Amino acid sequence: MRPETKEFIDNWELKLSQIKNDNDQLKELYDKFTTLFTIYNRYYNEAFYQFKEDEKLSKSRYSDFEKATTIILEFSGADSLIKSFDKNQKEIDDLWMLIESKIFHINLIDGEPCEKIDKQLLENLKSISPEVKGKAVLSVIYNVRCNIVHGYKDFEEYQRLILEPLIKLLESVIELLKKKFDDMNRQQKQTEKTI
Repeated sequence: MRPETKEFIDNWELKLSQIKNDNDQLKELYDKFTTLFTIYNRYYNEAFYQFKEDEKLSKSRYSDFEKATTIILEFSGADSLIKSFDKNQKEIDDLWMLIESKIFHINLIDGEPCEKIDKQLLENLKSISPEVKGKAVLSVIYNVRCNIVHGYKDFEEYQRLILEPLIKLLESVIELLKKKFDDMNRQQKQTEKTI
């Protein structure tokens, strides 16, 4: 991991540690989600950078969505990602229920629901394939973030129904990425010692 990325993540982790939610306020929930996503965003851009440096990219251009889903799936390994979600099956089930009951639409075009894409997302969240299920979870996280940033997710109390499970899932994927980068750093130092 590049030093500037480590410093960035450390600074945002400090901000995260300062978010207090003693009174279970919606404001803090949104703040926690956006702070966690900022950390995640930096991790997936760093993973992309590592793949580019190691010439492991299969094409010349990747969208931000692809970096947040496909690159992370390849970087962490689908099995490792799904294993990191072992303690989050309730959160994944909650997402599935919220989407199936149409309490939330995840995929939007100009603010309008894309029910066909959400239906496929539901199937993917139930998949036994680590690649399919892992990408589906990362897609929900990414798309909810887009819905907030692009002005399609209102600031209302019922939004906690989706934010709470997504926060736990984000914490799990960030923990996995942190460990993956720490392991890479240790391996690099070990290699440098033997040279």
